[in-house]
Parts: sequence; C-alpha cells; structure tokens
Amino acid sequence: MPSTTRVTPILFLLLALGLLPPAAPALAADVPLQVPQPSGPATPPPPPPPEEAAPPATQEVAEWYVSPKGQALGPYTLSQLREMAARGEINGGTAVWRQGMAEWARLRDLPELADLLVAVAPQAAEAPPPAPNEQDLLDQEFKAYLAGTWYLDGPMVVNGVYYHITVETTYRADGTFAGRQTVHLPSPGGGQSYPYVTAYRGTWQVIGQDASRFVLMTISQNEEPKRTALEVLDQNRLRNVDLDIVAQRVR
Repeated sequence: MPSTTRVTPILFLLLALGLLPPAAPALAADVPLQVPQPSGPATPPPPPPPEEAAPPATQEVAEWYVSPKGQALGPYTLSQLREMAARGEINGGTAVWRQGMAEWARLRDLPELADLLVAVAPQAAEAPPPAPNEQDLLDQEFKAYLAGTWYLDGPMVVNGVYYHITVETTYRADGTFAGRQTVHLPSPGGGQSYPYVTAYRGTWQVIGQDASRFVLMTISQNEEPKRTALEVLDQNRLRNVDLDIVAQRVR
C-alpha cells in the first residue's frame, strides 16, 4: 500500500487535535477582491473661523426732561437736547432732570450737558462805530455826490467886469482835489482878451444845509480857506449860488 494511505489518517488526527493550523481557503477566480471600508463615517473638515461681528452701535437713551416754561417735557436724548439748544428752545437757564437726580437743576450747572452750551455759544460781535447824527448823514451824502470830475464853462461878472472862465476839478473820495482854471481876462484897451491859467490842488469837505444845498470848503496851497455855496440841480448838474453858474459832471 502506498505511503500516502498511512499519512492521511495521521493528518486528520493532527488537525482534530489542533496541532496543525487550518489551511486558508482558496480564492475563486470569479470572486471580486473586497477592499476593506472604514467602519464609521468620514470626519468632516473643520469649519472656517466665524467672522468677527461688528460691535453694535451705541443707542442713545431718551432720559432727559426739560422745563423751559414751567412744564415738564420729554424724555429726550442728548442729540435732541443739542438740536433744541441750537434752535434756541432751551438754554443754560433751562431746568432739566433725569432719573437719579434728587431735583431739577439748571442746564448750565450739569457738567454732562456743558457741550450743549459750547455748541451754541454766540460769537462775540464786533461793536459798531458810534451812531451818526443827522448832520453827519447829510454831510456823507453830499460828499458821495460831489466825488468825481466837474467842468464849468461860461461867463462871469465880478465887480462889473466881464470874464470868461473854464474850470475842471476832480474831487477825490479821500478828501483831496486837483484841477485847472482858465480865466480870459479883458485887455486894457478893449481888444482881444488873453487867458490866465492856474493849476491848483488841496483838500475839501462839505457841510450840508438842507436836502439840496451844501457849502463846499476848500483849502488850496498858499491860499486862504474858501467857502462856496452850491445847489444840487440833478445828479449831474451843480449850481454855484453866488455866481449863478452851472457845473457839469464829466466823470
């Protein structure tokens, strides 16, 4: 008997006694290979860090009461009080109160409300010059009227003697004047007259008499002060009352 017949029972005996490991089963050709899968669900990635939330805007509390005319009004926020102060509805003497105060107090006495008065504090106004009297106003009007250049051309009789005169004078707003005067003097023998030209300059001022008349005061170089009575005919014509001649405004 071949030797294999004697070995086989021994092998079974060894297997039965657990002295030999069992043989791994053969893989069938048509059985697909199974890939081991994880026993639990996959761990998701960590979420992105949350965006930092903007701090909530501070909301003003309406807690102030005011009594501008003996009646409690409110409550108001500080912004509302600031608007009321800007409109002149409340001021430093207005009585105010909020919860926690024992009694009403003047607005100006509360440090937390001091900025309300600073915001509406009036700026110091420039003091006006002294008020003019009626004479000052009249003088100012005639001074403004006379400023400019005036031209006179016409006959003039002085002590029975006939002259022909032309005058052009510029009166400046700063109180100075300058001009030229041409007088045609008669010849002693009664022949042709000859001109006598004089340039002059100096200072001037006016003294109002009434609504249409004033006196012109002039001081020329090397001459005595001179007074001339004048009458306003219209915006561009001025009459010399003493000589009864009319000057025209040229500019």
